[in-house]
Amino acid sequence: MDDRPRVSIVVLSHNRPDALAEALDSVVAQTVRDREVVVVDNPSPASGRIAAIVAAHPEVRLISTEGNLGFAGGIDVGWRAARGRFVYLSEDDIVLAPDCVERLLAFAERDPACAMCAGPIYDRADGRILSAGGDVALGGVFRATLRGRGDRDTGQFAEPADVQWLPAGAALARRDVLEVVGGFRDEFFMYFEDVEVCLRIRALGFRIRYVPGAVARHIPAVATAAPAPDVEFHKLKNLYTLYVLHAPARAWPGFAARYGIAEGVRSLFSSPARLRLHLRAWGWVLARLPRLLGERRALAQVARDVASLR
Repeated sequence: MDDRPRVSIVVLSHNRPDALAEALDSVVAQTVRDREVVVVDNPSPASGRIAAIVAAHPEVRLISTEGNLGFAGGIDVGWRAARGRFVYLSEDDIVLAPDCVERLLAFAERDPACAMCAGPIYDRADGRILSAGGDVALGGVFRATLRGRGDRDTGQFAEPADVQWLPAGAALARRDVLEVVGGFRDEFFMYFEDVEVCLRIRALGFRIRYVPGAVARHIPAVATAAPAPDVEFHKLKNLYTLYVLHAPARAWPGFAARYGIAEGVRSLFSSPARLRLHLRAWGWVLARLPRLLGERRALAQVARDVASLR
């Protein structure tokens, strides 16, 4: 008999104790009962408060990482430590409707080909749509868009739909599929990690699905200073890595001309600091290019093998 919980709810936390308290209240209020709840804390000055908030919920287990692993590394720690057959991936700024996880579970259990699914995400401040699933195009110009973003909900996303990617901070995934694909790329830290893992999942023939009614609301971030250089570095090198791993080869020349040569020239005249980030990001990718191309070939072979079995 399988004694694993039906679902593990994993909440990633970093330096937002007030938001975590609200998010965690919504998690423990979920209607699904066969569950476990895990909070992963990427350490911060607020880690003491975060530990106290978690301790107020006896059913919740706290995992404290040794350093800030970003979204990708932190959420990987969480789902790997969890035991559920499904894993709901969330963050400390996401508040769930009471039946959110139950709805997603019911949907995913009916469709074995569904590897990841999520409902609509709304901005809690103004009620507008943040996500109803996303589309991505890896052409000469990169496009990753979220359906309905910034719109009022007028029922335009009332039906389930196949989508190409989902924001991974509010999504349900099959644990066995996460194990097959190896989870998120920890080296991404943050930015595009959800696009990348969804592309790997879809390459293996699984579906990414939007599920109406499974509502999550995002607590708006408090305005801060400009992003730290390291954050911008991850954004750039992850985009370049995404193209090496997943873009059709015919898109590479146009992408390199636009995001390599043209961006470098613009930065040379407008922002030396931006140019240094740009060169650092390309250097990171080029240093790892043989490994990344090997991973690209391996994924393509697995995708061909899966297709031949259909």
